[in-house]
Amino acid sequence: KEDKISVLLLAGIADPQPFFNKVAAFSDQVEKIIFPDHHTYTPKTISKINMLYEKMPGSKKIILTTEKDAMRLLSLDFLTDNMKEVLYYLPVEVEFNMNEIESFKQKITNHVRTIKRNRFMDKGTNK
Repeated sequence: KEDKISVLLLAGIADPQPFFNKVAAFSDQVEKIIFPDHHTYTPKTISKINMLYEKMPGSKKIILTTEKDAMRLLSLDFLTDNMKEVLYYLPVEVEFNMNEIESFKQKITNHVRTIKRNRFMDKGTNK
């Protein structure tokens, strides 16, 4: 019997549930680490991730994260080569529901108008 792959899921995004749901279809040996969106990875954080990874069962195991977090992690000077070798990511996919595009545009416009330096939009210069 072949060992199943153990997966350490790492997410530092606003809504990690869709990411977790996608991975659940591929492995039943999953551990999760959730960080807040825009989390700053420190040597202490990396040590915690590595410790959890080492405790996972089996000889076949990986760390799987989002593309956003992978890019942030791989840019760290203190990320070990061992961790880089087992780090994988799922690419980001963005989809717009065309039935809700006008509502989305309005939400973006309203948000931008709340930022003080963008008050020029209220003066009719946003044609």
